[in-house]
Amino acid sequence: MKVLVTGFEPFGPWQRNPSGETAEHLDGATIVDAEITGIVLPVSFQRAAAPLIAAIDELHPDVVLNLGQGGAVGVRVERNAVNRCRAPEGGDNDRYEPQGEAIATGGPENYQSTLPVTEIVELLNNVKFNAAPSDFAGEFLCNYVMYTTLHHIATQQLPTRAGLIHASPLREEVPDLTNGKGMRLKKWIDFAESVLYLLRTSIMV
Repeated sequence: MKVLVTGFEPFGPWQRNPSGETAEHLDGATIVDAEITGIVLPVSFQRAAAPLIAAIDELHPDVVLNLGQGGAVGVRVERNAVNRCRAPEGGDNDRYEPQGEAIATGGPENYQSTLPVTEIVELLNNVKFNAAPSDFAGEFLCNYVMYTTLHHIATQQLPTRAGLIHASPLREEVPDLTNGKGMRLKKWIDFAESVLYLLRTSIMV
């Protein structure tokens, strides 16, 4: 089994991004017999798709796990990606600021995660993570990457399963932005490894 884990570089006021650091940490790891490749994507609507699609086409992964830093406390397992992109004031890291444009012209309005959202949430809560399902992944880069991943899988008729998980910013980085309720990097790595273990041993067998 091959798994592609994606995360992001830092953006906005953040000097670090735990999603990218988690992907880097997992790159080259093996969980049970699942071979993990981790990549860090730019926070750019115009540059993120190319390395993502190239990695999928090169690796032919069984699973793509997109990770992203979110604003909620805890872990949010996303159910849907929408065909819209929107940036906050100031734009992405290239200062590009879309305001609701389609990600894929003529593409479906949304895609649903093909990962077992309910089972992932149950697992994470059982091992003491504050996890919940989410029906809206926003319209920034996390949603963009989830939609782009699922759209590529659908249009190329790949057997790959994919989805997105958001989790809190790093508590140790900017405490005043998280009110002390962020997650340490070790917890990010722990929850990602727990999800990958579940996918390999209980779901994707």
